[in-house]
Amino acid sequence: MAKAVRKKTKKELAEPAFRKRMASQAEVLIRSAAECEKLSQARLQFICNLSAGDWISHFAEIDDDAAFEKESRRWAKLRREFIKSVEKPREIHCFTCHYNADQGLKPLIRMMKHPACDAGTALRLFWIYDPFFYSEYRTISECPDAEMQDAMRLLRTIKLRFKQNDFQSKKMYFDPEPWIPADDVDLEVLQLPEAMLQAVPGTKRGRR
Repeated sequence: MAKAVRKKTKKELAEPAFRKRMASQAEVLIRSAAECEKLSQARLQFICNLSAGDWISHFAEIDDDAAFEKESRRWAKLRREFIKSVEKPREIHCFTCHYNADQGLKPLIRMMKHPACDAGTALRLFWIYDPFFYSEYRTISECPDAEMQDAMRLLRTIKLRFKQNDFQSKKMYFDPEPWIPADDVDLEVLQLPEAMLQAVPGTKRGRR
């Protein structure tokens, strides 16, 4: 996501507390993405082809511009069809975990509005899209570009669903704790329901 944030100084990056926090975030994201491995390998690869554009690495005619453009249109159509027809929470989770945000955030917003979206899936997207940064804007229109406006729409969609307790399942692991600063940011500014500050424990290993 493109947004203006102050870069950490070398001193800050070297601080043990900061490094520990980053390591904890990485551990949570790895475990969250591991939920995708409970899909069959074929289904997981298909969803990664749709969401991350992994099909490109398997495309034999990569130097043929016409063939590549045709294949790009095919996968774009398949992605649109998937977004319209997907029904399983784990498939939505996998799509959002691997999604290439360079394609725009509107597909993620649609996934967050999907009745089958899991609470853990939504919680993961909320925290990785830096809600503290966007709290400085009162309205979506105040965001300086379309990408940031969509990011704010994404955050608001997720927050509203949590406020309405609008999730049918809470099975995709995510723990927001490493994203919640202990002292340098006022958490109250986000006005979050308690559920958004608590971990979704996930499920046991095994394909589903």
